Amino acid sequence: MNLPQVILSHWNANQGALPALWLEYAPAEYLPPIAIMEPTGFARDHANKPFFFDTHKYRFTVLGIDAVQSYENGFAAITMMDGFTCAGFINLTIQPEQYATPFSTGQANVWAFEFSIEFLITPS
Repeated sequence: MNLPQVILSHWNANQGALPALWLEYAPAEYLPPIAIMEPTGFARDHANKPFFFDTHKYRFTVLGIDAVQSYENGFAAITMMDGFTCAGFINLTIQPEQYATPFSTGQANVWAFEFSIEFLITPS
């Protein structure tokens, strides 16, 4: 299973008014609001043979030109991702930041709201 593509499909299917999600980076011609998903870690825990659990960690950054918009979009994204499911899915743990913070993208000065998600999956 290609988990980033499954996450992207879930985001696109439930996006509503949220900005478009990009995997790892957004091309320079796209201006905020946008959202970026970056992988931050992977672990495999062995259970009884032949079973194991995979933990995938991702950081999501919601960028906007306004602090309030970034914060609100970030929490709307958390709510939407809380309904995520896929084959082998067990659970997810979401850790939001406390604040929207100033952020420099190299092209523009924007506001960013970040949150991290750990996906626990039993691969089939």
